[in-house]
Amino acid sequence: RMLMPLGLLALIIGFCAGCTWYADRICGDAADLLAQAEARSVLGDSEGAAALAEASQRLWESHEGFLGVVLRHTETDDIYTLYPPLLETCRHGESEDFIQRSLELRTALRMLSRMEFPYYFNVL
Repeated sequence: RMLMPLGLLALIIGFCAGCTWYADRICGDAADLLAQAEARSVLGDSEGAAALAEASQRLWESHEGFLGVVLRHTETDDIYTLYPPLLETCRHGESEDFIQRSLELRTALRMLSRMEFPYYFNVL
């Protein structure tokens, strides 16, 4: 009698852990691309920085369906609203503003990822 509920519980926990890991990977990869874009911007390569920032946005948008199911909509909406001004500053060659906006977006991505892990302050 107990094997079926325990098996179902293990399946649910495994599914949740897998979703958390995959969302963390997407957020981490998007943030890593932004860090590379910042480095390019510091070196004066605004075109390379823009390409990497756009790759980060494409990565985020390509997982839109999954992220919309797994994450809260308010947090994903915040990420979506941070990309356009970031790309615009990069296209205009405003390196300092681009780095500041990129850091803000990277921080938001990292925090979003961290919020999904089962830390005691997320569970209570």
